Amino acid sequence: MKLPCVSISVDEEKNLVITHQKEGRVNPLSVPIPLKDLNEDGFDLSAQKIGMLTLQLLQKWYPDELREFDKLKTPPT
Repeated sequence: MKLPCVSISVDEEKNLVITHQKEGRVNPLSVPIPLKDLNEDGFDLSAQKIGMLTLQLLQKWYPDELREFDKLKTPPT
């Protein structure tokens, strides 16, 4: 597995867990998001939030690899 990386899973407490592991970090950082909260947001908004978080992490960690893909960058606010 190439570091840094992101994984997404569901735990026993019914949370979507986004875990990211960076080089040099002993323990990965995990962020639990209750599935009930995502359910309240609905499919489209939940997918957008999860996808945005994932792309932002990858942009931060792999700037050279993603530099030429301008449509994958976070839009200006």
